[in-house]
Amino acid sequence: MRIPRLAPAALAAAGIAGLVAAGCGSQAAPKPKPKPHYSAQVTAGARLYVQYACVQCHGVRGAGNATLADGSPTGAPPLKGVPASMVAQYLGQGPVALHVVTASTANGAAVNNGSINMPYWDGVLSSSQVQDLAAYIAAGLPKVPGVPDHPPTATTGPEIYQAYACFACHGPYNTGRVVNPGATSPGDHYVPILGPNGKRFAKAVAAWDKPFKTRAANPGYFKYNPTITASSVTGKQFLEDKLLLGSIIHDGVAGGAPNALLMPAWGRFLSPTQLHVLLTYLRTGQ
Repeated sequence: MRIPRLAPAALAAAGIAGLVAAGCGSQAAPKPKPKPHYSAQVTAGARLYVQYACVQCHGVRGAGNATLADGSPTGAPPLKGVPASMVAQYLGQGPVALHVVTASTANGAAVNNGSINMPYWDGVLSSSQVQDLAAYIAAGLPKVPGVPDHPPTATTGPEIYQAYACFACHGPYNTGRVVNPGATSPGDHYVPILGPNGKRFAKAVAAWDKPFKTRAANPGYFKYNPTITASSVTGKQFLEDKLLLGSIIHDGVAGGAPNALLMPAWGRFLSPTQLHVLLTYLRTGQ
């Protein structure tokens, strides 16, 4: 068998190609960058930051750019650079944990200028959870592998109840009875149960479409709904008011009872559809 002879140019090209191929084969594949490793405490804090709705006010990874449903800023500050000791104090585990809002301007946690008063978390978060959150924030609120840095889109009642940490103070739906450590009056000693097992809640549900005479509705609710009066507000509207504007516990001092858990104005974070879905879920459990 006769082997064809290659022209000099073809031989040169083949040689260069062989050298290139040999060179490529000898180069080591680039090593993937190692994933950052964070302590168990920082990792736990990252989970708590989303689970307990810190992200809803302070933004993803503490950027401070969270907004309400109408697009206005929550007013909650960015958290990067905040020392762990200050975090622990403001979460209710230190000497400055005295969260008293101004009665004349307060609508629960959200006040009229759009800013947010820091809720008091003592009795809701354990000391170890506070330290985990403090460690995460002190670490710069990093992106922790395997830990979502924002909650999933909440469309169903249970999802909304979870995303806005309703469970933290009210407990699981219809099984709550969480102690409110700073409330001195017997009627406020426990956070209300959301569901038929809660006496006051059950009364509001029973009067869902009927007048639910009460002086407990926030004056701001009537301001935003001028056709509704304290004598005509229905049970549904009463509960809607608590969601939209929140509430504070008064204890004979301006602004409310020191260190008592307050109801944040979570309804202002929800779209009208989400608000309707959540109210339906609270009423029916579905």
